[in-house]
Order: sequence, then structure tokens, then C-alpha cells
Amino acid sequence: MNKVLIDLPERIETPLLILKAPKAGFGQHLHQAISDGYENYVRWLN
Repeated sequence: MNKVLIDLPERIETPLLILKAPKAGFGQHLHQAISDGYENYVRWLN
């Protein structure tokens, strides 16, 4: 089976998390989310 061709849902939801497939127009929201959480993220890398 070619794993590149596996169909995935565009949205996966759990009680604490929503994952969405990236689409055109998400860039500004994605950049804001990364910027807002950057300090916490970097702390966990060290």
C-alpha cells in the first residue's frame, strides 16, 4: 500500500483538540497561533 495515498479526514476532533487540514487563507491564523505559543514551545525544547 502506498501510504501517500491514504485518505484522511479534513477535520479530527477530540474533547481537547481540533486538527484541521491546512487550506488557503489559514496562514494568518497559523502565524498568530505559533507566535502566541512560541515562548512555551521553546521552553520545552531545552
